[in-house]
Formats: sequence, structure tokens, C-alpha cells
Amino acid sequence: MRLLLLPLLLLCLDLQAQTSVTLDRQEGALSRVFELVLESEQRRPLPAPDFRVLEQDFTILNNHKVSVSNFRSGTNYYNSRWTLRLRPKHTGQLKIPGIRVGAERSRSLIYTVVEHAEEEPESTIQVVTSIEPDLGYARSAMMLSVKLYFNQALTRAELTEPELDGVLIERLGPQRNFGEVRDGIDYQVIEQRYALFPMTPGRYELPPIEFIGANEFEPLVAHSEGVRFEAVSPPKLGSSQWLSATELHLSESWQPDNLDNLRVGDTVIRTLTIEAHNAPARWLPTPAIDPLENASVYPQAPQLSQSVDTGTLVSRKTVQYKLLLTKAGEVPFAAIELPWWDIVRDQPERSRLPATAISVGSFNAGPTVKTEENRVEPVPQSDSDANDTAGEQSSSANWMSWLWALIALICAAGWSISRAKLQQLKQQQIQQQQVEKIQEYGLKQRDYLLEETNAFNRLSRACSINDCQQVAEYLVQWAKFSWPHETIGDLTDVEIVADDPTLTYLLRDLEHHLYQPQADDDPWQGDLILNQITRLRKRNKSAGIQA
Repeated sequence: MRLLLLPLLLLCLDLQAQTSVTLDRQEGALSRVFELVLESEQRRPLPAPDFRVLEQDFTILNNHKVSVSNFRSGTNYYNSRWTLRLRPKHTGQLKIPGIRVGAERSRSLIYTVVEHAEEEPESTIQVVTSIEPDLGYARSAMMLSVKLYFNQALTRAELTEPELDGVLIERLGPQRNFGEVRDGIDYQVIEQRYALFPMTPGRYELPPIEFIGANEFEPLVAHSEGVRFEAVSPPKLGSSQWLSATELHLSESWQPDNLDNLRVGDTVIRTLTIEAHNAPARWLPTPAIDPLENASVYPQAPQLSQSVDTGTLVSRKTVQYKLLLTKAGEVPFAAIELPWWDIVRDQPERSRLPATAISVGSFNAGPTVKTEENRVEPVPQSDSDANDTAGEQSSSANWMSWLWALIALICAAGWSISRAKLQQLKQQQIQQQQVEKIQEYGLKQRDYLLEETNAFNRLSRACSINDCQQVAEYLVQWAKFSWPHETIGDLTDVEIVADDPTLTYLLRDLEHHLYQPQADDDPWQGDLILNQITRLRKRNKSAGIQA
């Protein structure tokens, strides 16, 4: 009975703790480097093995460790893998002794070393992948390198793109070509780099990257090993959404550039730009401007861009805020702060724009100019002379008042006549421009009116279903046919050309719902803007504005 229990006990111990050692080849030349992989899984964290037992016969060139832990059947298991690159110190059959890892010891191996290689190393194709760092934060960049090693002429070479569920992958720049010595062999190398963004915490394993190609004589196939990495929950950044990058800058610009002579009714544009390295553009937040007492704020749609030309993912988010100055005085802008995590220094950072202000003058304000004039002292007069003079001045003043009143009436009448004449000439000029425009595009009048009708019908359908995105698009299309002599590219141009206060209000309400969507209990309704467009359309037709 005792003899039976002993083998069973040894089997249980082997299932609980496993240590293995492998070599990538069993023999090689004295100058050739080979790899030793030592792997162990135990129930306790594994200490670093003592590799000094190898230094008698081998030179240790590199030692890379990967550790992960997992939970199975109510028990934690710790798995560690050490990859060593070794170079033999002398020829012969060299013994690789067993290496102790915690409570286990690996088996011993024999590696045969010859003085010179009897044959040249065969031409090989290798695909090697690596991830740095292999332990990082979720929604943070990890760099994947895919290298194709070859030492022969290739007539075709294709590498599959990396794909992994739950991981956003961005290609970084073009491929790099260079030479490298690996395992004593000179290779040509093609390297492609990627940025990996694990979406949630967890352990991941990237599937092998496959090479499919051919040389002059035969097809060639190779693949890399799967590479493992881990993402952990990111630290808290206060109340802000998590954002990590290797660099991040926040900047602003103004239009017009000179803000010294602003008046009520002027429009200025403040542009805020976030530039981040190794962060996707769609993850960048939108800087917000607090409500202003002296100005109305109209945020525009954000503009996103990404570039990888330099081998780094450079993302930009640009947001323009149109400011209508409504009241004289100082318009203050609070400081803008953007917290983010520096994944290079592994510490929180904060990009900041300081507080600023602009001064707004009243609508009719102008510079005050003070001048000094030479004064002539009056000649002293007697009382009788003074009374006569006063009477003459009063009579002269009354006569001059009637004269100026008459001149004002004449000027007003002339101005009214001139204004009416100018409007008539302007309308004739506009109609002539429209005719020339139609002739230029080779459109017949009935075809042109048909296009306007079709555009209005599309706009009506969009308004009926309360689709503010389509309304904005079709409204610009309709306006181009309604005012063909004007350059219309967006809703702001429509507002200026229409010159209708009610439409101006409705357009700004439309922009507000476009760029700052309201809650479900406050949906946008398209009937008001459709009614106003219908009125404008009738007015334009009656005035002969349309072609």
C-alpha cells in the first residue's frame, strides 16, 4: 500500500508545480548564439533563478522575463518565463545543469558546440513580434513591433495585419528597412510599428502574424509567436475622464488677430486646439467655455485629424467658438485646464490656458481727441452795445435755425430719392447677374427652378422628421439656388444673405441642437424653420430674386 501512495503523491506534486526548459537548437558553431527558455508555474510568486550556474560554459547576452498570474479552481497560479540568449565559450558537449525555480528544478540538457560551422546557415524567414511595455493601463498606448527577417531575394512578401478583439490598433508611419545580425546571421529587416489601445483591463494575447511570400524557386510561409500583454485599471484623474498620452498641448488663437478695437455687434472667433501624441483623436475631450454675460457663444462642430508620418500617432482636435459681442465692457474668459496621464513618466499632468479678457466698446464709441486752441479775448463793451449785440445775435440765430431746417429737409428728400434709385439699380444688377450666372452654367430657367424646387422638397422632408443634421445640409443646398449670386458654404452664410431676424434666431437654435444636443425631453422641431423658409421663398419669388 505504501508503494502505491508514493507515485500518486509525486503525480499530484507534478500537477501543482511544473518547470520546463527548452533550447531553440541542440548544436551550433562556437560563434553562434542560441536561446534557452525556462518556464515555471507554481502557487507562490516565483523568485528569480540563479543563472550563474551557466556562466562556466556560456556567456549570458540577454535575460528577458515575462510574468502573469491567473486564478483557477479557487487557487492563484503564478507563471514566469525567462528567455536567455547564450553564446558558448568553448567547443564540445556542454552540459546545461538543472536550474532551481522556487521549489522546483528543471531537467539538465546537453548542447553540442563545434569549432566551425560545416555548412552555411540555411536561408530563413523569421517573423518576430514584441510589445513595449507588456504591462500598462487600459485605454493607453502600447507599442507593437512586427519585424520580418530575411536573407534571400524575395519575389513576393505579405504580412497579415494584427487584429485582436477589444483592442484598438493604429498603424504608425511607413515601414522601416535596415540590416541586423540575429543568431549570427546577417538579415535584411522590414519593420512595421503599431499602437495598441486595450479598451478594458485584462490579459490579452495577440495572435501570430503570418508571412506569405515566395523567392525565385518556391513559396515561403512563416509566422510569429503569439505575444501576451496585460492592461490594468487606470488611476483616477479626479472628476475628469481618463486620458493618457506621451505628450499633450493646449493652445488658442483668435480672429481677428487684433482685439484692441472691438465694438458691440462685432463677431470674434476663439479657436482651441488640443494636440496629443499616442492618443486617438476621437478620445480627446472638447474644451468648454463658460457662459458669458457680455457675449453669445456659438460652438462649431469639432474638427479631428490624425497623422503618423513621423512614426508617432499625432492627434489634433480643434474647436471654434463664435462669439457675438452683445454688451460693452470687459468680457472675461476663465482659465481652461485639461488633466491627463503621462504614460512615459507614469504620473498625472495638467495642461492649462490662463484666464484672459477682451474689452468691448459701445456701438458708437470712438476715440476722444483733445486739442488746444488759441483763444481771443473779447473786447469789453458798454451795456447799450451789449444789448444791441445780443438782439442781433438772437435774430441771426433764429434765421440760421430755419435755414438749417430747410437744408435738412431738402437733404432728406434727396437721400430718400437716391436710396430708392440705388435699390432699383441694385435689383436690376442682381437680376442681370443671375441671368449671367444661369447662362454661365448652361442651365435653362425652368431647369434652374426645378432644381430649387427639388432642394426645397428635400428640406421640407427633413424638417417634417425633425432631423437637424439633414436640415442643415439641405438648407445650404436650397440657399445656393435661392441666392445664386452669393457664395454660400454654411449656415452662417445663409444667415447673412437672408438678412431675416427670425431666421437668424432659428438658425442659431438649429446650430445649438447640432453641436450641443439637448435631452430627450427637449427635442428639436423643424416646423418653425420650415414655416420661415416658406415665407422667405414667397418673398424672394415676389421680389424676383430667384432665377
